[in-house]
Amino acid sequence: MMRQAILKALAYFDLFDYPLTLIELWKYLPGLTPCSLEEARQEVLKSRETGAIEELNGFFFLPGRGEIVRVRQQRYLIAERKYRRALRVARWLRRIPGIRLIAVANTLAWSHAAEASDIDFFIITRPGSLWTSRLLGVLPFFWARPRPGRERDTFCFSFWATETALDLQKIACQPSDPYLAYWLASLVPVYDPDGLAEALWEANPWMSQYLPNARPVISSFRRRVTASSRRSPTAVVAPRRLREAAARAAQLLWLPAGLRRLMNVDQRVVVTDELLKFHENDRRQEIFERYQKRCGELGIV
Repeated sequence: MMRQAILKALAYFDLFDYPLTLIELWKYLPGLTPCSLEEARQEVLKSRETGAIEELNGFFFLPGRGEIVRVRQQRYLIAERKYRRALRVARWLRRIPGIRLIAVANTLAWSHAAEASDIDFFIITRPGSLWTSRLLGVLPFFWARPRPGRERDTFCFSFWATETALDLQKIACQPSDPYLAYWLASLVPVYDPDGLAEALWEANPWMSQYLPNARPVISSFRRRVTASSRRSPTAVVAPRRLREAAARAAQLLWLPAGLRRLMNVDQRVVVTDELLKFHENDRRQEIFERYQKRCGELGIV
């Protein structure tokens, strides 16, 4: 039922103080059956007329939550500054031969970053270059990593995958992981010279079963960088296999104790030669439980 799907979408994003435009609401409607934008518009307007949802300045939200419109507008301005920093980082990362796609993730992808929000990246590399690419990519920004006492505009390079590991369903939480679905649907590719964002989408057909109206984000020209003919000179100092083995050994040696303890225990910290995910504070289960509670309060299942 579309009306329930509308409430579910608004309930999820309400957890992040994020009202939705009509197009966003249509895109993020959960369910098994796609619908047209016009069908969604008509149902959204009916829901507004009955008081099931409210609207202000083109943003839709749950009743009594109008204050989050101002929050979104304020955070958009913060996100603009963070995007400029993200693009500067992307201009360096694109020089690394193994890197195929650079995407902005999480709240910055929504242009909804708070002052303390990290600048999160999801990066795809060629097979056999994951560890080397990460080492070359992270080292120049080591000073700007998230750490105690530094909470503004920090860079987070905690999620990497190769082209052979694009199916992310294997890291989904069970029994349901709405966060992963919305995360994937909101990725903003800031560097994608070969159209790998589309390949990522095609590698995750389960997405069409959860968000049937969603499609990969197409970045505006001001939020992407083009391919560079310049390459990092450090990328050719040794044979690829030797480079990769050395980069892997070094990064595992430097791995913090907390991440090492959780390594490959569950979906929070995944360390393989095809996928690197370093999310010690993975909040997906907490978010799922809060989402379920909010849906229960609205009388929807």
